[in-house]
Amino acid sequence: MARGSERFAGLEDESLERSAGTKSNTSIGRFFRYVWARSPEMSRLNPSGGTRFHKDASLLLWRPQGVIIQSAVDEIVAHLDELELRQEKPFNRFIDSLEADAIDVNYRYIITVSLYRRVAYTGPAVKSAILVNDPAMARYYRLHAVLTQASAIKVRLFEKREDVAEWLEVPLGLLM
Repeated sequence: MARGSERFAGLEDESLERSAGTKSNTSIGRFFRYVWARSPEMSRLNPSGGTRFHKDASLLLWRPQGVIIQSAVDEIVAHLDELELRQEKPFNRFIDSLEADAIDVNYRYIITVSLYRRVAYTGPAVKSAILVNDPAMARYYRLHAVLTQASAIKVRLFEKREDVAEWLEVPLGLLM
């Protein structure tokens, strides 16, 4: 048995769903939510950087500042998971990375997060818009977009806030 897998030995699909409290309708999605939600690094309700949820516009905004590190991404993913579980209707996402100075995670981590999101999110189609003007950061976001293709999460990168507002079908002022 692989190291750490004994922790999950004997867990049935129903117990995973019950203990993780998810709405996921696939056993692998329930498994990933279970593992991710129990990661000791999660500070689940206080993600780094500025986040704001606009319920009326069905939009979650994240404005990372400084250097984007793994723990900040872990926090926003956990926050996103919780919002998905609590909200009755699906919502779009917007990452405004213009105030971020750099990203300090490796590609393997981006692959892990992207594949986790692809499997864990089983709701209706949602849009994830990323505003980025730094070519180095854009490579990470582009990798995320490629890995979530053919899933319910539609990721697009933008250089202009106006284009984001048009694609997400929200007022420009909401993205300021």
